[in-house]
Amino acid sequence: MKGEHRILKFYAKEFMKKKILSVFLFLATTLAVNAAQPKKPAKASKTNTTVNAQSNQNQQYMDVLKQQMQNAGIKKSSISSYEKATNSKQEVEKEKLYKKAIKEDEKNIYAYNDLGVLYINQKKFQEAANILEESLKYFNQNTSIYQNLLIAYRGANNAQGYANTVAKMVNNLPEYPDGYSLGANILIERGQYAQAVPYLEKLASIYETGNLNGIPEYVQNKNVYLNNTYALLIVTLVNAKQTQKAIDTFVAKREFMKQINPGNDNQILEMLQKVNEEFKTNKQVYESNLRKLQLPVPTTGKTTSKKRRK
Repeated sequence: MKGEHRILKFYAKEFMKKKILSVFLFLATTLAVNAAQPKKPAKASKTNTTVNAQSNQNQQYMDVLKQQMQNAGIKKSSISSYEKATNSKQEVEKEKLYKKAIKEDEKNIYAYNDLGVLYINQKKFQEAANILEESLKYFNQNTSIYQNLLIAYRGANNAQGYANTVAKMVNNLPEYPDGYSLGANILIERGQYAQAVPYLEKLASIYETGNLNGIPEYVQNKNVYLNNTYALLIVTLVNAKQTQKAIDTFVAKREFMKQINPGNDNQILEMLQKVNEEFKTNKQVYESNLRKLQLPVPTTGKTTSKKRRK
């Protein structure tokens, strides 16, 4: 089964690449205000017009954000502390003000999230995990919190915390793809292939029919992710010893997969041709699978013998 494991590792690796990118996409979105502000004094080559334009853009973003916070019923004092924290250039001051904002209103999810991100940037991963876990008591359906929490647990090398977060994502965000893809990868890494299958099947159904929360990354690349999910599902089914289901899944999704990534067709076909050998003792199933896979069905010795007699 070396070939199957090789393909599995490839797709698992590609899946994790995509998820890590996804994590940092959310992180970048969450930190849009902070990231837009220069961490160092503007270089001499920058014109005052450029700096002023950037400052105006930051203020416009903050004005919109403040309105969203007011609409969410967050207290004005907490909003004010959060704004001061965001504008501060001193990390110690930022931490103090984020904590103040949380104390003034525990519904201020922005303060929780940005304090967690501040700790992540300082490599205080467990502290980040603690504050983000606390926020889940009030906000268990916010994707950014989960994404940053996964970064924190990964940084802290806390495998159990990471796995628990994935489980919470699946339970609290049942139509959100990341929980299922990450959950499947955890199970695959543990060699629990049969348990990973339902995660991948649910993930495929979300990509097929879900609105993907309107997240541009998923919407724009839906077919690529769906193709990767089908490929990983087929390989996982093979490793779970669910050979017939693997063959039937490939046959059902083959045309779509060839359109997205035709280069993988032969590789997957060779794998399935090999594992179909286990059905040789059942000629009807064995030959039926060959026909499904559009492979030649071997002729029998009896037919050849009859022709010779004639």
